[in-house]
Amino acid sequence: MAGKDFGGVELPENLSEKELRWSYWWVEHREGLRRLGLGVFVVLDILFFGLAAWGFADWLLLSGLNEELAIRQFTASAYAQASQASDVQEIQVGSPLVFSVPGGRYDFAVDVTNPNPNHWVALEYDFTTGGSDTTVRQGFILPGETKTLVEVGSTVSGGVADARLKVLSRSFHRIDRHAIPDYDAWAKTRLSIVALDPVFTPPDPSATVPSSVTSFTMVNQTAYSYYDVDLTVSAYRGESLQGVNTIRLDSLKAGERRPVQLYWYQNLQNINRIEVTPDINIFDPGVYRAPGV
Repeated sequence: MAGKDFGGVELPENLSEKELRWSYWWVEHREGLRRLGLGVFVVLDILFFGLAAWGFADWLLLSGLNEELAIRQFTASAYAQASQASDVQEIQVGSPLVFSVPGGRYDFAVDVTNPNPNHWVALEYDFTTGGSDTTVRQGFILPGETKTLVEVGSTVSGGVADARLKVLSRSFHRIDRHAIPDYDAWAKTRLSIVALDPVFTPPDPSATVPSSVTSFTMVNQTAYSYYDVDLTVSAYRGESLQGVNTIRLDSLKAGERRPVQLYWYQNLQNINRIEVTPDINIFDPGVYRAPGV
């Protein structure tokens, strides 16, 4: 365009020689510019299509599989073993014990420990065997506590050799140290509930349905009255756990002494120790009865 001479050309009105030169350049190069623009469009289209194809292939072959595995991990029962916070230790689950009871039923017992002194744990769980699962239960473990989770009189199929506790969900709840600066002292004032004089009476062989009986007196030594109080009763021969049972008291008032009898229908022999453990979530306001009620 620079070499084109327009000196002898009569220019239209309001059109400068510079504008005429640009107009001439555009006419001369318009087709080349069109092809260049089309080429750039094709290159960008190929580039975007390639990126899209790579993203789809990556999701299909790599990321998608990882995403699926992550979803399975978060929704599987094994995720219940994952720690929720850096200062929280996971609960520790022991090996279940299984006891056969009449009628083709089974009792299950397993020790679970909450090693955290500053958190209590709420959990949902069941016992699973090779053929079926027991009823889903909700429970709790107080700070630093080792407790026995039990399931009594459960009907299962497929055998119980591979029985295990399955934690379906659990959550950690931090103690408010402003409200409870000394947890041990606070808990002691609420959990001083004891079973006095437990006696185990073995079954009468001549009875039509032989059954054992455990008798004891529950004493609430605290200043707090409670609604439903669950008791876990464990029968030992020496140091060996031979059976577990449960009973619920509909209430236990402050200072109350309550005689309790509990029946066992399995064949328990040579039992020389009975342990009775109250199961009260002292962090739940709903367990406390109002004074005078």
